[in-house]
Amino acid sequence: MARAKSKPLLVLLDEAHTLEPKVGQWLLNAAQVAGRRAPFLLVLAGTPDLRARLSEMEASFWNRAEQLPLGRLDETATAEAIRRPLAEDGIAVEEEALARMVRESHGYPFFVPLWGQAVWRRVRGSAAGAAEALEHLGSVWQAGGTPSREPGIPSLMDYILEHAPPAEEGSGAGG
Repeated sequence: MARAKSKPLLVLLDEAHTLEPKVGQWLLNAAQVAGRRAPFLLVLAGTPDLRARLSEMEASFWNRAEQLPLGRLDETATAEAIRRPLAEDGIAVEEEALARMVRESHGYPFFVPLWGQAVWRRVRGSAAGAAEALEHLGSVWQAGGTPSREPGIPSLMDYILEHAPPAEEGSGAGG
């Protein structure tokens, strides 16, 4: 509280969907008290089930608090989020390729920058492809020196598998 009174305080918490309900309840209630007395803002980020997890925390003000959910981007916003940063670096994206990236990212905010990064690295001649990019972000990892990769965020992979369109036969995509 003393810190927030002397200078505005912003607390960013990722993976908020993993909070134990009692810990989350304490955090949300503390944020409510601090926000009434000082310039304080709590930002929570997590997987799509975050809303349900917050409801389990029984912090009654949650339903009255200002919520700015990001959710999925529409096709226009997704295309612009991929195209603009690349264009600023002098990289043009063909419409067909852009449409594919928009379609395959499903507008999911975590994947949109991954697509852009993979394209940027490929154009700039980096040997790291979309799979190394995913490893460096912790999305996938290579277990025990084996050639197979595993999800770094299992709950996110469950969400992807639940919402992804079925793989086309002969595409080489495995389960």
